[in-house]
Amino acid sequence: QGMARMMSMALVGKQVDIIPHTGIVVFGVEYFFGGGICRGMPGASIPMQPCQKLNLGVTRKSRHELDEFLQSVAQQYTVETYNLLRHNCNHFADAVAKFLLGGDKGLPNSIVNIADEALSAPQAQPIRQLIEQFEGSMRQQMGGASALNPYGAVPGTQPAIPPSSNSPSSHSHKPASAEVVPADAKMIVLLIANLKQVLQKQGDSAEADLQSLDVFAAALPTASATSEASSFVGSLALLDRLLLDPVSDKRYPDMTQLAAAGVLRHALLIPQISNLYCTDKLSVLSRWLDQVVTPRLNVPEQKSVVMMQLAAVVNLGSADVDFPVLCVEVACKGLQHDVAGVRKLAAQALLNCTIRCCELQDIIADCTVTTLTLCFEQISHESDAKTVHLLVHALLEMMSQPATLQLARDLGMEANPIAVPADQTDLCRLQSMLQ
Repeated sequence: QGMARMMSMALVGKQVDIIPHTGIVVFGVEYFFGGGICRGMPGASIPMQPCQKLNLGVTRKSRHELDEFLQSVAQQYTVETYNLLRHNCNHFADAVAKFLLGGDKGLPNSIVNIADEALSAPQAQPIRQLIEQFEGSMRQQMGGASALNPYGAVPGTQPAIPPSSNSPSSHSHKPASAEVVPADAKMIVLLIANLKQVLQKQGDSAEADLQSLDVFAAALPTASATSEASSFVGSLALLDRLLLDPVSDKRYPDMTQLAAAGVLRHALLIPQISNLYCTDKLSVLSRWLDQVVTPRLNVPEQKSVVMMQLAAVVNLGSADVDFPVLCVEVACKGLQHDVAGVRKLAAQALLNCTIRCCELQDIIADCTVTTLTLCFEQISHESDAKTVHLLVHALLEMMSQPATLQLARDLGMEANPIAVPADQTDLCRLQSMLQ
């Protein structure tokens, strides 16, 4: 609101433009230090609009590694350890940034040391003493917590540290593991060859595109978590165009979608590319799911294209990011396909998405009722045992969330008998949760 800029000179004897609260946005989530280590929606985790965004770089850490780091430092960032001047949200954000970037590079000193800088003038010393004395005296009345923690209890945020496995629960459930459609070196060669044949028909104008494909052809089979995303920039720009055909580019024939989806399926197995697509390129994926994949789900003659696209959605659903709701919607529509192989891929995609959702302690918003209803209906008449297994585990994951479980109970949902052999233990667990 500009109050720091207007009043700082009179209060502390120097110009202070802002008194910042900072958070770190990574993997589609904002992490900050308030009531312990917390997480929320980027840009909306506290009741104030962001005034500045800094791009700190690209991390090579995975979401799992970040979770482990936060767990290891959780006791350093609690409501009791918060100190307005020496151990606040800016210090936490700096520590997380240094971990993610793997070095000494964190937040600018002007943010981390704002309190020391603002209160360094002789005129400000009485204010510093007043702050320290007030915070110390109030801790005794607040059970050790700081009275000067502005975001110690922010509505709508959640703890970033998962609950202890020893926490009491009315229903024990061993979480399922997300599975991906694995890499296939021979398939990559065929996919790239298919795309090169299409591009060669464009003549000299396609020379740059062909070079980009050569980069993919050489790098994808050996790419790993240490691969630099920057080395794929040209190739990814081409892949974006191919994925969105015929939405934005009429030059490429329809069957190129099969090859483009196959390349995407493999590219999403590389953490750096996966992170890039699910952050900076999220709009590309959303358009692809909505405008390209969804319309093909009910086109019988394009079964092969649909299966390759769903294989990419399976790998997208397991990415270390907040998945788009469109992934769930695509999976639900795929469950209604006539081909068993398509339904199986759709069920795996849905399970991966629900696992990600539960890791984030979130709910599949906007489509929860539809998803629950469809899964319960599908398991009662599905002819493929593997698909039933995946759907039962997706339901168990969804209903590990108390709000979703209560919704299923309120709607009177129940696990009906199924037509194929299945794990009766999982079915009994599902039924007992609903009672």
